[in-house]
Amino acid sequence: MSRYQLLTKKAPVGIITCDLKGNINYLNDHVLVLLGSPGREASKKINLLDFYLLKNTQFSTKLKECLKTGETKIFEMEYVSLWGEHFWSKVFIKAIDEKEEITGAQIIIDEITDYKLMEKELETYKKRFGQALNFANAGLWEYDVINGSLYWSKECEAVFGLDEGEFEGTFDAFLKRIHPEDKDYVIKKNQPILNLQKDIQLKYEHRIIKKDGTTRWVKELAGVVDNDSGKKIVGFIMDITDRKKTETELISTKEMYENIVKTQKEMICRFLPDTTLTYVNDAYCRNLAKNRKELLGKKFLSFIPEKRHDMILKHLEKLAENEAEITYQHKYCLKMVKIFGMNGLTTQSMMKKVI
Repeated sequence: MSRYQLLTKKAPVGIITCDLKGNINYLNDHVLVLLGSPGREASKKINLLDFYLLKNTQFSTKLKECLKTGETKIFEMEYVSLWGEHFWSKVFIKAIDEKEEITGAQIIIDEITDYKLMEKELETYKKRFGQALNFANAGLWEYDVINGSLYWSKECEAVFGLDEGEFEGTFDAFLKRIHPEDKDYVIKKNQPILNLQKDIQLKYEHRIIKKDGTTRWVKELAGVVDNDSGKKIVGFIMDITDRKKTETELISTKEMYENIVKTQKEMICRFLPDTTLTYVNDAYCRNLAKNRKELLGKKFLSFIPEKRHDMILKHLEKLAENEAEITYQHKYCLKMVKIFGMNGLTTQSMMKKVI
C-alpha cells in the first residue's frame, strides 16, 4: 500500500473517488463510519449520480456539474444515509484531470454535525433573545472608540424608531437623536467611559427624539469590555417612557393628596398598629399645640386619657379584622387647653386601615 493510500485510508475525513458515471472507485474507512455502512462493498454499490437519497440533496447535482465543467464545488449538506446515520457535512468535490481530460472526481466529506448543532442552538438563542428585547422595547449597542464606529442592533434601532440598517453608525449620529435639553448631560455622563476607564459602569436616564418626532425616555447601561480586537464599550438601552409617565402621575397625585390633607381643618394622622404616629397634618399639630417633631414617633395613646386606652385598642383590633372603618369619640389631654378654659379636647375620630 502506497503512502498516499495509507494516509487517505486513515484520514479523519471521508474520502471518495468516482468515475464519470458516478460509480465509486474508492472510499476510505471514515466514509463507512459516517454512513454507518455494514461494509465497503455494500457502500461501493451506491451510484453517486443516481442514488435516490443523494438526488434528494444537492450532492448529485453538484457532482454532475463538476464532472461536466471541471469546476470545484464546495457546499454544506445534511444527509441521512441508507443505514440511518444522520449528519451534517462540508463537501469538497474536485475533478480528476488526467492529460487534460476529466476522468472522475475526488470527494472530501468533513463532518460538521456538532458545529451545525451549536450554530442552530445559537440561532435559537439569538431569536429568543431578540424576542425578549422586542418585548422589553430594548436594544444592544457596541462602540469602538479607536475607529469611532457605533453598532446598534436592530432592536436598538427600533427604540429610536429606525428601520433595520438605517442608523449611520457614529457617536455623533447618536447625539443627534438626543433631546436638546439632555445632550450636554449625556456627553458629560459618557466622558469617563469614552476615556476607556475599565472600572466605570454607566447607568443613567435621558430623553430621545424618535424619527417621527416623538419624545421618549430611555435608560442606558454600559461598560468597557476587552476582546480580541481591543477594548470596546458595550451598552444596553431600554425605553422607559411608560414608567416615567407613571412616576410623574404618582408624584403629581401624591403632591395633590398632601396639599389637600395639609390644608384640611380636620385632624389627620397615620400611625402604626402600636399607635406610633408616622404622619400628622397641620390641623393635628395645631389642635395638640405641638410641632411635627414633637409628635412623629410618639404613640398617640399618650395624648389620650388612660381610661380610654382599652376602648381604642379594642377598636384597633376590630380594624385589624378587616373592618372598613371605625368612628368613635374620645378626649385629648392638653396643657395648652387651659388658655381656652377647658379641661381637654373632645374629638370624633374615624380610623381606616391602610395596606
